[in-house]
Amino acid sequence: TQYNAIPGWYAVAGVTIPMVGKITGNTEHFNFAKEVAQNVLNSSVVPGFVVAAYVGQALMAVQLNEVDNAKDLYTKLEGTAGTIAPTSPNGPGLATYRILGLLAQTLGDLTTAIENFDKAVEFCREGGFLPELAWTLSDYADAVGNRNQPQDTGRSSALFEESLEIASRLEMRPLMQHVLSRREILKA
Repeated sequence: TQYNAIPGWYAVAGVTIPMVGKITGNTEHFNFAKEVAQNVLNSSVVPGFVVAAYVGQALMAVQLNEVDNAKDLYTKLEGTAGTIAPTSPNGPGLATYRILGLLAQTLGDLTTAIENFDKAVEFCREGGFLPELAWTLSDYADAVGNRNQPQDTGRSSALFEESLEIASRLEMRPLMQHVLSRREILKA
């Protein structure tokens, strides 16, 4: 039996900091989160910890527009598609299809990004993951809007509206603020 030198509470920082960064836009503590994630990957034999480290790294790669890391992490996380990661006693994490969508968008592959976001929406609806659905709809709307085709403005607006409705009902204030600001940009 191998000893796992990384305790679970330590591994949490490698994914929680990037998740908070995605919500708040604050990347101030990403160097620490990168160090934690790398330590987890170097030391852990627990599959859940490894996936959590990859999820944290993926969120940071997206927010910092690290294309090379995004490509590598897309490959590493592809096998987790159709799951929630990381999972913990405190609740579910993120739809891995959404993470793959964000990574594909970072790579400039909006077709693959939109395919993944579409799967993430379906996955979240079927699983009843409303907070994750709200965030997924918002990220999906951004990807559709970035594609910049004539039909995309209406589609992006509809996705933002549904995201805002869920976020309002669940009192997800950071997401509400994000959607409202993105909606104003669309109107302009």
